[in-house]
Amino acid sequence: MPISLDVLKIIEKAKAERATFIDLGNCGLTELPEKLFGLTGLEGINLGRYYWNGTEWKETANKGRANRLTSESLYPLKRYKIRCKP
Repeated sequence: MPISLDVLKIIEKAKAERATFIDLGNCGLTELPEKLFGLTGLEGINLGRYYWNGTEWKETANKGRANRLTSESLYPLKRYKIRCKP
């Protein structure tokens, strides 16, 4: 499935801002976009509906479909943590 222009815009914005965190929750992803791995300063990524920002749970700003990622699609990541909102 092709990556949407909205996702590419989010990634480009994060790259321009040298972001350490990116919110790709509710983007309808079935795989991690290759361009994501060009974000060399990236330390965290949200792929779900909610994420912990260090002080509170925040809902993703993205209004698309839920992501449908498999464990195999996360393989390119060196490490990842799955957190669930209580």
